[in-house]
Formats: sequence, C-alpha cells, structure tokens
Amino acid sequence: TGTAVTAPLYTRGWDGVTSATRGYSTEMPAGYSNNISGYHTGLALGNITNAGQTSGIKMYSGSGDILLRGRSTSAAYSVIVGITTYGGEDINAGTSGNISFYGIGQGTSSARGIDIHAWRSSSSAASTYQVNNGNIYLSGIASGSSNDIGFQAETYGSKPLNLYATGTGTITVYGNAT
Repeated sequence: TGTAVTAPLYTRGWDGVTSATRGYSTEMPAGYSNNISGYHTGLALGNITNAGQTSGIKMYSGSGDILLRGRSTSAAYSVIVGITTYGGEDINAGTSGNISFYGIGQGTSSARGIDIHAWRSSSSAASTYQVNNGNIYLSGIASGSSNDIGFQAETYGSKPLNLYATGTGTITVYGNAT
C-alpha cells in the first residue's frame, strides 16, 4: 500500500545532476519548459521514434489542475514547437480541475505553438482530454517565419483528439501566428 499525498507534487526540470534531492517539490514552477539544443520542442508528451511514436500517456489529477507550459526557439526536423503530443494521451482533471496548455514556438524555421498528434500515421492513437465542471484551455502562439501555426491538431483517420467538458465546463482553443 502507498502513502496518501496531502500536498501537490510538481516535477522539477532536469539539471544534469542525479541526486536524491532532485525530483519532486511542493512549489509550482512559474516558467516554461524550454527546449535544449538538438530538440524541436519545449515540452513533449511521448517521444518520436523512426517507427512511430509512444502513446498511452495518462495524467489523472484527482480534481486538481493540469498545467503544461512549453517554449521552443530552436529547430530540429525543420520545425520549432512549444508543446508536442504524439497521440494516445488520456488526460482527466476530475470533477473540478482544469486542463491548460500554453505553448510558444518562436524562430526562423516553421513554428508551432502547440502541435497535437504530431506523428500522423496509421500507428497513431486517439487522445482524450476530459473535465467535469472545469475548463479545457489550449493556447498556442507561433512567430518568426512565414509558415507559422499557433495551434495545430491534425489527426489521422479514425484516431481523433476528443475534448470533453461536462457540467459547467468549457473548452477554449486559441491559436495565434504572427
């Protein structure tokens, strides 16, 4: 049996050091997850592989908020993306939590603020984001090239992105390319 968690836990970013003190904190990070050299995305749910992508990412908050912030200013694969997902996510904020994504892509290569289902092929999987009496807010901002897209959710065939807001919940999708 496990021990009940009575305070929210937040993962901290990789600092290049493996230690017993690295990992979780009760202080919520205020900034964005930023890409590192050689990677196109600030924050990724899943991982691209030559044969497809990982899927099956699950986030259940137990009615707390799920907040993801990613920013990228460096290109790989000829694209810059703030937040990338590869399909197959199951994200549920319970009976009162919110799901919020804030993605910023900025640079001289094609930029995307948020790219949902970035790997679009027959190996893709459907994704579900769900709230009850909470809100889903997906905001992507891209700038710097002539081929920018603020928010992109292009799925493959019968493997959609499902957004559910029941009760008093709302869904807002925002994309801005400048």
